[in-house]
Amino acid sequence: MNLYVNGCSFTHGHKDFGGTDTMRPDSPPTWVWPSMLIPNFDTVVNQAWRGTCNNRIVRRTIDYLSKVNNPADWWVVIQWTSLERSEWFDYDTHSWYTQLLHRVVYDDWAVKGLEEQPRINRKGEIAVPYVNNIRTDEHKVLDLFYQTITLDTFLKQRGFDKVLYTGMSKNCMLSTHMNILKETIQTEQMVDDQHIHIHSPNVHLFDQLYSLLQHDRYVQPLSVVTAGMEESSEDGHPNKQGHEVFSRYILNEMENRA
Repeated sequence: MNLYVNGCSFTHGHKDFGGTDTMRPDSPPTWVWPSMLIPNFDTVVNQAWRGTCNNRIVRRTIDYLSKVNNPADWWVVIQWTSLERSEWFDYDTHSWYTQLLHRVVYDDWAVKGLEEQPRINRKGEIAVPYVNNIRTDEHKVLDLFYQTITLDTFLKQRGFDKVLYTGMSKNCMLSTHMNILKETIQTEQMVDDQHIHIHSPNVHLFDQLYSLLQHDRYVQPLSVVTAGMEESSEDGHPNKQGHEVFSRYILNEMENRA
């Protein structure tokens, strides 16, 4: 059995890079949860990237798994990341770049972009007002629906039936936003950090999209499973112990579905 994973720094790691492949200085460290699962699988492919966005997760997962000829022999674990992140393509460097709220993150394939860093950074600065002011919280949740449905449709059509979805945090899980929406519609009272307004014209759309999800594919987000095992009070990434705990958790979830 083989394992494919994708996500952000919660899956790729946030330090000590180059551990799993000495020829690739940006390869994941040996202590992140996918690396800890290497003894349990014939092959482990970790295409997660620190600072990445959900669009890249979808794009790279489809790119890799479209070339796999034995989908029945693969587990796929997708770790969704921060909803505010997006990405854009630069034709001069022929590379993708993740746009954060304040800066640009270079994709692991963006080699040429390093030579044009000032220009790429200027393009990122131009995008900052969009990601901060125009792209609403509701828009971000809607994007995650589209990303999830697109990827899940691809996986099902290709025959990948061993699939689990997790997230960096509760905020990356669609169930979080839909449960909040359902509860606040009943009380007619919004709560802090609610992404979908109770009077949104898109409430029915969200309900319909939510009904399309295969909910038994979802597991707890990393920050919930590894609570209390963070790198530090300032750094919320799981520490080595947290990654070890999550590796056992995800393996147990796979065994329960076998």
